[in-house]
Order: sequence, then structure tokens, then C-alpha cells
Amino acid sequence: MEKLILAQGLKPQGIKGELKFRLLTESLDDIKSAKQLFLGTEPVTIEECRENNGFAYIKFNEIQSIAVAERFRDQFLFVSRAELEENLEDGEYFIADLIGKKIVFEDGEELGTLEDVQNFGAADVFYVKKTNGKEVLFSNVEGVIINVTEENIVLNKEKFKQVSV
Repeated sequence: MEKLILAQGLKPQGIKGELKFRLLTESLDDIKSAKQLFLGTEPVTIEECRENNGFAYIKFNEIQSIAVAERFRDQFLFVSRAELEENLEDGEYFIADLIGKKIVFEDGEELGTLEDVQNFGAADVFYVKKTNGKEVLFSNVEGVIINVTEENIVLNKEKFKQVSV
């Protein structure tokens, strides 16, 4: 079973075993709606879940003390890829599936290869290694990406010029 990371455990929070997580998914709903979660290699079920200041605070049924929670410091929270695929809407993709794709403009001109995607709040920032070896970044605001195919991510050249650095 292929798993996707939803969050990174940071530290225990309080004495009853709650853990603080850095979210690595678009929404806490991806975690709340999951049928089966894994913390590291351990299957876990949510007792309580909340978000505060961009962090998730999760209490699992299987973790009832700070001592047990400490064992999961720095562990990742996973879900089955198949489970998340069920919730994808048209035009939504897993970032992991985009990494390594060629970036081209609608006229066929090749820009480079997608190396990484980061989210800093307003929009995803795409890191592209250009064909000349240099790096360019662009914000994925509406209208920049026209299409995603098996091989390529197709961009609107004019929109790209407005949002790239």
C-alpha cells in the first residue's frame, strides 16, 4: 500500500498524549476524514483534532500519556494514497505526481523540470530547474497552469511572466 504524508509530528502537547503537527496537506479535513491513519508505522485513530495558528493538535485513542506521545516526536502522519485519490476533484493532483514533470508553455517552448513545490500561504510556489541549469520560481495563481498531462505541465506564458522570479 502506497502512503502519502499528511503531517509531521513536532512534539507532545500537554500531559494526556496530544501531539502537535505541522500540516503538509491543504486542509485538516484530509486528516479528519481519513478512515485509516498511520503515525510512523503504527495504525492510529483520532480521538480529538483541532487546528490553531496553522498547526494541527491531535489526540489519538492509542496514545494516552506524554511518555507514549514522546515516542512519536518527529514521526510523520500517513494515509493510504488510494483513500485520498477517492476525494480528488477534476484538476486536483498530488504534488508528488507533479515533481519531475517537464514544464512547457502553450506554444511548446520548454522551460525546465519541476523540482519542488512549497506552500507559504497565499499560493503554491513551484521551483523549476530551467533547461539552462538555473532555477526559476513561480506562484501557482489562477490561470498560470493551463493543463497537466502525463508528461507535462502546460503554462500560460503571459501569466507566468507576471508571477515568476
